Amino acid sequence: MPLLSLAHMCVLELTPPDMVSCAADTGFSGINLRLSPARDTDPVYPVIGNTPMRRETLQRLDDTGVKVLDVEVLWLRPDTRPGMYTGVFETAARLGCRQVVAAGLDPDLARATDTYASLCAEAQPFGLNINLEFMVISEVKTLAHATQVVKAAAQPNSGILVDALHIHRCGSPLESIAGIDPALLRYMQLCDALPEIPATLEDLRFEARHNRLPPGEGGLPLRALMAALPQLIDISVETPLGGKRGNLPAAQRAEILFEASRRFLDRL
Repeated sequence: MPLLSLAHMCVLELTPPDMVSCAADTGFSGINLRLSPARDTDPVYPVIGNTPMRRETLQRLDDTGVKVLDVEVLWLRPDTRPGMYTGVFETAARLGCRQVVAAGLDPDLARATDTYASLCAEAQPFGLNINLEFMVISEVKTLAHATQVVKAAAQPNSGILVDALHIHRCGSPLESIAGIDPALLRYMQLCDALPEIPATLEDLRFEARHNRLPPGEGGLPLRALMAALPQLIDISVETPLGGKRGNLPAAQRAEILFEASRRFLDRL
């Protein structure tokens, strides 16, 4: 049965052990963990290596049955070098995870492709797949760009991550999903948003990080997206809430997201 997973970005103030408990208490069967910070202001939790917090996370996973669907984030930067993410890979594998998110911040797409290929090769012995997320706010901006990188890298554990917000904001047609090998689409990220595209890159960044809507509350073509993706695909609910709901306690935000996601999926 597909996992319905809670993304760490929705409740980033929670430590990894508390993420597990929050997901279990609100109905989610999986979680995403941010093991490598996306921004300098992100909290950094001591779970890399055999730490007390990692051991506590493992215990709560065992106690609840919650799975770690994916971890993030590997940055394809000009200065990304082999070995930089070995600790992330080791911890992800120890937590029973199979999926890792990568994102592009290198304007040289050929160099980014080489970096991506090397990360895939390094992750393979850990049993991990490296899923490249495309975002108009990154240097791998469209589904076509992500497909180009993944094909050129030619790694058996490569993948493409489709986020419901980013595929709409970057203008990639949903019909283009049909041309992708379904084996590359291991899971997707679900959210909703207003149909109007924000005017500036800064506004797009703010929306993506702080102001999404629960599935079914906005104007994104979510039904068409779900129809275009492989059936029974795992789903990560990546929906950081804005406004008054963004100030609610983490457990209440997670409950809102689970109930909205469940209602939306039950109506497909």
